[in-house]
Amino acid sequence: MVEKQASKLESKEFTISLSKAFEKGKPDSERAKNAVALVYDFFKKNYRKPKEQLKISNEVNQTIWQNSNNIPRKIQVQAIEKDGNITIYLKESKELKAEESKKEEKPKKPEEKNQAMHAKKEEKGEAVKQKEAAVKQEKQNERVKS
Repeated sequence: MVEKQASKLESKEFTISLSKAFEKGKPDSERAKNAVALVYDFFKKNYRKPKEQLKISNEVNQTIWQNSNNIPRKIQVQAIEKDGNITIYLKESKELKAEESKKEEKPKKPEEKNQAMHAKKEEKGEAVKQKEAAVKQEKQNERVKS
């Protein structure tokens, strides 16, 4: 018997050293670019996933690029794996909290979904009828005026 598995969210925390971006022989103007590459390389090695399945959040990117020549030596991140894709957030970021709140929301039961869907359809139908009635009244008013 085949069981359906719900999409699991696996979360892990990491501290990534970006000190290799400071090595001699690399231009200072490319430190931020090298640091982003280090983040991708770190997660490619740990999760064995291609770059296309990795996504760096805006907050991580902004932290690195804030002072592009003077990047942080270390960065604390949290990686969430969902459906084979990995998203990288800062450890205590707003985006991460929003993602966790989505995870905690309970899905509605099928009956509740159907009831909500029917209620929306009824509301749309009533709104359309009201608009049609308003258009008819406007046409009648125009005929009376002329």
